[in-house]
Amino acid sequence: MDKQAGERTQSLIWFEDLSKEAVPEVGGKNASLGEMVAKLGAQGIRVPPGFATTAEAWRRYIGANRPRP
Repeated sequence: MDKQAGERTQSLIWFEDLSKEAVPEVGGKNASLGEMVAKLGAQGIRVPPGFATTAEAWRRYIGANRPRP
């Protein structure tokens, strides 16, 4: 897969660095957690810290660990 300009290449991304635009990279639930950290944290509501693994990291893991015939 070719990398597009501006595309992240890391295997994990902290919630505070995610937004709804990250859905293709990390899925909807993780992107929503990023939105919660940004919006609720600004209102004083604590959201536990965490990170999302990227879809690309998952593909690399599966590819490297797929049973060989």
